[in-house]
Amino acid sequence: MSGAFVGSRLSDRLLLRARRLRGGDAKSEDRLTLNVWVAGCLFNPLGLLIFGWVVQHKLSFWGAIIGFGIQCFGNVQAVTAVTAYLVDSVPGRGAAATAAANFVRFLFACILTLISTPMVANLGAGWTATLFAGLSWVGMLLLFIIKARGERIRAWSGY
Repeated sequence: MSGAFVGSRLSDRLLLRARRLRGGDAKSEDRLTLNVWVAGCLFNPLGLLIFGWVVQHKLSFWGAIIGFGIQCFGNVQAVTAVTAYLVDSVPGRGAAATAAANFVRFLFACILTLISTPMVANLGAGWTATLFAGLSWVGMLLLFIIKARGERIRAWSGY
């Protein structure tokens, strides 16, 4: 809940600032503000790494809870901003874009849930969490491409 509160407040301020600096011109990519990068590149992977390695070394369960909380804080900020970006980037079709994004997100969640138990059994919780942190960074790289070239991608795709 704190991730949603902090993310929405910070995202709105940074969005308005970016538009003001551009003279009021609105771009969908303005939704991908600085807090998304901190959340997705730092909080999400850091939380995953803390969780995984605390569990791997059988340290206090409080460490795992803290790691999970850090990961959730970052994940909520990133998902909220990306959802707002999707709504802004396809005017009149925001609900469909959000539904498609949720479908893909839940499909990945399903697949990763199915493969995570065998991965933990073979690699251990620490290395599994490290792999998932790496996937988080790959996702942020894709988001960076969207931030940098989103307008061109939308023009090419017809949106």
